[in-house]
Amino acid sequence: MGEILERTIRCSEANAAEFQVLVNGWSKLKALVRSLRALDLFPGLRCLQVTLAGARAWVDAGVLAAINPGGGDEDRP
Repeated sequence: MGEILERTIRCSEANAAEFQVLVNGWSKLKALVRSLRALDLFPGLRCLQVTLAGARAWVDAGVLAAINPGGGDEDRP
């Protein structure tokens, strides 16, 4: 088994479109974001970050790696 890497990626202008795809494609995350925004606890994607942990190839794929790692919401880490 290879080395496990970890990388935290914050939403920025450069990757905002990828974060939008991530949130909109992950129903549980989308519901959480909406709930927090309704309570005025989450000002927007600029405050979102993801931490990827796994094999180098997966972590190097960045936000796109978390968009659909293996199927539906149940398969997400």
